[in-house]
This record gives sequence, C-alpha cells and structure tokens, in this order.
Amino acid sequence: MPLGQQMDYNHLCGPGGDRDVLLQAMNTEGLYRNLEPVPRATEAVLAMEEAGLNVFFCSTPFATHPTCASEKLASIEEHLGSRWGEPGDPGP
Repeated sequence: MPLGQQMDYNHLCGPGGDRDVLLQAMNTEGLYRNLEPVPRATEAVLAMEEAGLNVFFCSTPFATHPTCASEKLASIEEHLGSRWGEPGDPGP
C-alpha cells in the first residue's frame, strides 16, 4: 500500500457492520494484550520448537493503535515465555 494511503477495513465489518465501531474496537487499549490464544496453539508452537523447527511470528501492528506491537509481544511472552518476545528472535 502506498505511503499515506489509508487502509480500508470495510470488508471486516460484514453485512450491516459499522466501520467506525470496528475501528474503535481495534484501537482499544489492551485488546491485543488480552486476546487468548487459539485452543492448543501454544502447545503446537512449543511442539514445533521441540521438534527442531524454527518458529517465527509475523504480524503487522494495527497502524492507528499506538501500543498494538508492544501488546502483541507481551501476549507472546505471557503465553510462550520471555525468550519469544524479542522481535526477530526465532526462540532458542
């Protein structure tokens, strides 16, 4: 996307959805920090690591949410351990 162009999230609202409500929710402090992992995802990541695979997380911070990136890292650390919270670090 060209620099300065605003992302269009209308497709995320669904039929009858309200884009403003969606954007407000996506900018709520603590949203990304407090999301629970998908069931068994944590165990799957740790099993892949144990099997010798290099596991990476790739996630784009929500552009207008000032703490999105730090919240995502904090959540990863909480659920997988502090060694997983370093950007660019694939773990042990």
